[in-house]
Amino acid sequence: KWKSTKQHFITRGISFDVFPWGHMGVYPYQNNSGEILVESAKGNPVLAVRNYGKGRVVEFGYPERGFLPRVDNPWETGLNYPYWEYMWSLVGRSVVWASHKEPDTFIEIVERTHEGINVKLNNIQKNAYVNVQVIDDFGDVEEEIKTTVNVKQTEADIKFSKKLDGGKLIVNVQLASDNGVYDWYSLPFEISKIAEIVSVENRE
Repeated sequence: KWKSTKQHFITRGISFDVFPWGHMGVYPYQNNSGEILVESAKGNPVLAVRNYGKGRVVEFGYPERGFLPRVDNPWETGLNYPYWEYMWSLVGRSVVWASHKEPDTFIEIVERTHEGINVKLNNIQKNAYVNVQVIDDFGDVEEEIKTTVNVKQTEADIKFSKKLDGGKLIVNVQLASDNGVYDWYSLPFEISKIAEIVSVENRE
């Protein structure tokens, strides 16, 4: 697996746990000049950043297919939710950072609570709101919530109104206004299943 090595705009809100591990690789590069933000379990740099003149550079150390990490045998990952959207999230945040466009209004962190989630916020603007979507491990939406936030708020406690099905879930959070999306954040979590079919045998 890959892991974030430090706090940074690019990696904030990126959940590497939802990537299709076992089907992605990384080149055995050595870091010469960049600041490593993501590395593999073996310590190889996966993503590094550096300044170049007045510009910024984001360097990826993985085999790619259309900017995304190349997934070998994508039909055999065993994942049924759209994991590639979270890969695009990493690429998208990299583009925003390289363009010097990271916003002053952003989500600091999203944490699970007993009844829902807590969203820490920074520098909220007028007419801002938080969009919350919870999907299951098949990508089906189980809960959608929209709540407004005011300029004085530094956090939002959001309660889920529906009883969620058990299993692996992902909550996707957007901080937005009528002018567009300021920031986004994803957090996987798990709820115990009431029951599940483990195997089926024919005993005839």
